[in-house]
Amino acid sequence: MRSFVRLLHCLVTLFILLSAPALALAADKPSQPEEAELIVANRHIATFRAEFGGATPRARAERAARRIALAGESSKPLKTNTVSYSLDGKSGIAIRAGDQILFALLPADLEADASLPLEVEAGNAAQQTQRVLDAYREQGDLKGIARGVLLSLLATAIAGGLLWTLLRAGRRVTDGVQRRIERKLAVTAGVGWARYTYGLVLRVAQIVLILLALFLVDVWLTFVLKQFPITEPLGDHLIDYLFRYAGHFGDACLAALPGLVAVAIIIVIAQAIAGMLRSVFDAAQSEHLTLPGVHPETASATRRIVVGGVWAFAFALAYPYIPGSSTDVFKGVSVLLGFLFTLGSAGVMSQLMGGLVLTYARALRLGDYVKIGEIEGVVRELSTLSVKIVNIRNEEITIPNAVLLGSAIYNYSRRADQGTMLSTKVTIGYDAPWRQIHALLIEAARRVPEIRTSPDPTVYQRALNDFYVEYELFCQIHEAQQRVPVLSALHASIQDCFNEYGVQIMSPHFFEQPAQPVLSPKSEWHAPPAAPAEATKASN
Repeated sequence: MRSFVRLLHCLVTLFILLSAPALALAADKPSQPEEAELIVANRHIATFRAEFGGATPRARAERAARRIALAGESSKPLKTNTVSYSLDGKSGIAIRAGDQILFALLPADLEADASLPLEVEAGNAAQQTQRVLDAYREQGDLKGIARGVLLSLLATAIAGGLLWTLLRAGRRVTDGVQRRIERKLAVTAGVGWARYTYGLVLRVAQIVLILLALFLVDVWLTFVLKQFPITEPLGDHLIDYLFRYAGHFGDACLAALPGLVAVAIIIVIAQAIAGMLRSVFDAAQSEHLTLPGVHPETASATRRIVVGGVWAFAFALAYPYIPGSSTDVFKGVSVLLGFLFTLGSAGVMSQLMGGLVLTYARALRLGDYVKIGEIEGVVRELSTLSVKIVNIRNEEITIPNAVLLGSAIYNYSRRADQGTMLSTKVTIGYDAPWRQIHALLIEAARRVPEIRTSPDPTVYQRALNDFYVEYELFCQIHEAQQRVPVLSALHASIQDCFNEYGVQIMSPHFFEQPAQPVLSPKSEWHAPPAAPAEATKASN
């Protein structure tokens, strides 16, 4: 353990000895001072990057600005020049106004990759300083100031008149478009794309007018600023900014043009393919064309799915060519929309899948007379999310597709070519002859014109309950939509027939056992309108 401690001590000492020179060099390395720009009268003159005489670049810039301002207040014109110097082993070039030194430039003030020598940079700084001194002298000229004020007022009046003209033109365009919209809607009875088309034209015209107004304000402000020596550089910068941004916008438009052309080509091709597919599936829906696996009932849904897939594929192809699609903002918005769609589409997707299942199961068609749970009526609309049914009371009932998947659907129209079956039940006591009850129910069905005579109505005894017998009459009608009124007419006919032959429609319950058995006498087994016993034997 003692030898291990000695070894560790030697390693630490060696590390300190090796790192000491590097730490000393880092401590001795001077930090780079922050550069400072010399700007006077809105004009950039020079940039200081090195210390001189113990003064930082910022202090040098402030001192030079004060000296230039004092030189500008001189009553006589001063000419700037440059002179080379060497002080304490440091050489540089001083800029003077007359005999007064304003500031100096050092080789260290140049950028590391500067392409111009110090003499050229100093000459440029002297020229800019001369312009500043001239601007100060011109700013004190009352005649020049008065001329600038008058020209500014004149430019303001002209700009105001042009802005007023643009405002009036905008109002005329708005009123004209509004009148065209009203006339178009009056002709088309409020239907059509006139409102949206003219609205788009109106918005484009308003944007153009706003851009013209901004350009006019920019030109006016530039002209006003250039009338005064001190603010003249601001006017130059303002118009430069305008043309620079316009150039950037034009470059962006030209750069986006190939992508927009590619998007347009993809849209045109997708539109042509979608139109062809619509024609094919419309022909399949109207049974003018037969497609494998596509029925007329499922052609519409299949068309929507296939066309939607075509447009989804077209969007995937066009997405990389959309201007700005590769920016972080576009990607962030896409992620946000996808996240919101994922959260809110759970219920919608279940309804969509339910609609697809119902469509391809061919359980419903438009115009079918169906019964779903307690709801009975005609199917008026089949959508991707719900089914609309109109009942006998002319009430429109909307049933979500997810509910339909868990319900039994009775479709009375699907087999209408073979006749729509109609049934009703009656319960009669055991003392009534069953042959007579059969004959009465069949006679009642034959008296209803809407009930088909072929096949013949049929009666079945569905149950022998404790107190009565349950009879059910089956017959067929021509139209499923007439199910409710025909059933009502059948019930009325049953009551009339039973009344005519003196048979009570009743289901007796006993509170105590009757004294005599409740039986149908054999002599009444073939009571009218039942067939006589001889005819029954003969038929047997």
